Amino acid sequence: MILDKRAYLGGIPQTPNSSGGHIVANCTHGFCALIIALLGLPIFGQVRIDPNGDCTLREEINYNADGEFGLAVKHHGTVVYMEFTLGTAPASQAKLVLHQRDRINKPWPIMVRGQEFRFDETKFTAWETGLNWPVVGTFVVDRTQHTPPWQVAYELDLTDWYNANLGKTMTLLLVRAQEVEDIWGPHFEDREGTKTGNAAMYGPRIEVVPVDADAVQLWPSSPLAKVLRSDTPGESVPPTLAMEGARGEVVSGQAVARYEPGLAGATAQITELKHRNQDAIIPAESIRLQWVRYIDITNNSHGIPRDELVAEAPTAIPDPYWEERTIPVPAGQAQPLWIEVHVPYGIPAGEYETSLTVSGGPAPVTLPVTLHVWDFDLPRDRPLSVTNWWNFPGRFLRDQVQEFSDEYWALLARSCRFLVEHRQTDIFGWMGMIEESGDEETGYTHDISKFERYAEIAFEAGIKRIQMHSLAASEKKPGDNHRSLIPFPQNFRRLAVLADMARRRGWTDRFLLSIIDEPTVEFETSYNDVARKAREIAPGMRIIEACETEHYDMDIFVPKLSAIHVRYPAFDELRRQGAELWFYTCCHPVGRYPNRFLDQTLLHVRVMHWINYLYQLDGYLHWGLNQYWGDDPYTEEGISHGYPLGDRAVAYPGKQGFLGSIRFSAHRDGIQDFEYLYVLEERLREIKERFGAAAYWLNPRDRPLELCRRVVWSFYDYTRDPNKMIETRRVIAEEIEALTQEPFIFVQTSPSEEVFFPAGPRFVYVRGLVSPGSTVKINDKPVEDVRANGFFQHPLFGNVTEDRPGINVTVEKDGATRTVRRVLKLSE
Repeated sequence: MILDKRAYLGGIPQTPNSSGGHIVANCTHGFCALIIALLGLPIFGQVRIDPNGDCTLREEINYNADGEFGLAVKHHGTVVYMEFTLGTAPASQAKLVLHQRDRINKPWPIMVRGQEFRFDETKFTAWETGLNWPVVGTFVVDRTQHTPPWQVAYELDLTDWYNANLGKTMTLLLVRAQEVEDIWGPHFEDREGTKTGNAAMYGPRIEVVPVDADAVQLWPSSPLAKVLRSDTPGESVPPTLAMEGARGEVVSGQAVARYEPGLAGATAQITELKHRNQDAIIPAESIRLQWVRYIDITNNSHGIPRDELVAEAPTAIPDPYWEERTIPVPAGQAQPLWIEVHVPYGIPAGEYETSLTVSGGPAPVTLPVTLHVWDFDLPRDRPLSVTNWWNFPGRFLRDQVQEFSDEYWALLARSCRFLVEHRQTDIFGWMGMIEESGDEETGYTHDISKFERYAEIAFEAGIKRIQMHSLAASEKKPGDNHRSLIPFPQNFRRLAVLADMARRRGWTDRFLLSIIDEPTVEFETSYNDVARKAREIAPGMRIIEACETEHYDMDIFVPKLSAIHVRYPAFDELRRQGAELWFYTCCHPVGRYPNRFLDQTLLHVRVMHWINYLYQLDGYLHWGLNQYWGDDPYTEEGISHGYPLGDRAVAYPGKQGFLGSIRFSAHRDGIQDFEYLYVLEERLREIKERFGAAAYWLNPRDRPLELCRRVVWSFYDYTRDPNKMIETRRVIAEEIEALTQEPFIFVQTSPSEEVFFPAGPRFVYVRGLVSPGSTVKINDKPVEDVRANGFFQHPLFGNVTEDRPGINVTVEKDGATRTVRRVLKLSE
């Protein structure tokens, strides 16, 4: 939302002078003409908003305010409500102005309540409905003096309320605040001017002084954008920050503030999200506001093409979150704010609304926020395995707690919850955490109690597995031309203790073993020897490794993204034989491969997990969660030393634990994209089971793969258009919802949407399932053979052409219809 100055015509707001409000009535025609001409102009930047319409409610019956009584508030329940459509520009001042032109016998306290205009006027009563509305303010009408003139203006400050409801149609309700011993009550001027005949002068209104457009701007941005300090809103920015998400999701959004001439401290606040049509909320405690800070860089990551960079060095790139609620904003520089909404399970689907307010400048600035909650849940049990290796508690946090103290264990619990919130399933563990004492002569003893507590806290926080490192080291024997692996004897002794503890606790499958990180081809024989020994000591514990080749005795292969790309047939065969297949990134790959470097886009981070789905890869690994260097982790050197920008870390040390970053949030959002595709596949699997033999042709992965291929086509080829990713995600969500709607329909074409179809003859098979008893049309022509079990199939020949690539399939049952569309990719 860009702040602007809007002129609302209708009059010059002012308080009548001592002539009793007869300025216009007693003027000459020439003076009246001058007044009327001036009424359409704002004065001193002030604009006027007149009510859409006024009504009084007398004893629960509505009457338009077209009589001479004006807007009456009386003791027996006659009240006033007024409807205003508020402007979209934030105000430095907004006030309700009412004129009273009669005497009363007792002071009347008036309560003003405000609500968005959505009630039924024919059923509305102040006492049953209106008194549940929030209080906007109160004022006291005191015209107990019996000496005219009785014309008085009452002004009520509405600035905060106005800025919190920009662009909405709001209703203000005037009602008696307490019992008054007076039968009449005050009359206010109505918008027709029935008391004075001059609504333009004396009618009710809201007077607004907009915030200077040059002083502050607040606008929505994409959760796939890295906002540079020089960014401005542009010309076509939407007025609302619109977000979408499923139940159980952490939904990302982004807003940007810009101040001229700078600000010592900006503070963001947000209210609870309220369902537009139901009595449901997402509490403010489920919404996290995080200012984004910048990392100054002097060099770009080596090997990345210029057109793949966010910006060329020297520059500043946004990444870590600011720990404090208030942040200084330099003059003329964009300041991004990251918004995360934790969508609870169990809430109704639909549209939720709130407002974001940034204060600290000349006036608070407000941005409307909406969240559309999809009608499905993300899985509670994470289907994708993910780990970023940590050094716990790591530099900087280690200085805050004493090792193995109560504070240390509390920090561990918070840190694991932080990782789980980011969809991480596994953490790093060290064999050395199992304490060993003694020697070969006296024997060895082990204390696993501290490590057992480490594991227990992690599992309670939601971590699935701990990856234990390492069981061997490389050695080059004298006179030998190649290196081989030799086992660490002390770590094999610890492995035996670990295996006993895991069996006792029922945790055997919750530990993964690493022999050595990134074994090369020369280690194939010796690696397998060490692995065989590990399996003898700890049967049931699986072996995982970041590796470059495929001939290893391991259960979970984790090749680098570029390695799995060029050797995919061999790795895919291992997956088909029952091994898990993940991939990893680190300081490689570079070029046009996706990765998570600081100077790459957030799309590069997020698209990696679409690759997970495309190739049925079970997990993702990166070596650097918090592997800082030097004395300051908030620097290029601190998160990059010796590696591409940001390769060492995606989380930062704070006062109470880890702070996130926009890269780590995008990493989580990509995992959630994977979960959308996973949910669609699971829903189709359920449909296949429900329809039984009629769904013999249905492969639950086919349709999710079609949609996935709108975004990514290989390990290397993928869209660079953020809107394409967001729009495809929305289509996936809509199709998940549609599978539970009536009349039911599911359609699959052969060939599929994402396969290039060369020149003819083009023969397309359309197969589908509908609710039994439905009729079906394909491109407006009836399908004759719709079977009793809901299955139909239809061949299309010759009528799918370059100018007509679409196939529309419509189902009808009991007067209701639904249409699905498939569009083929055609080539000459």
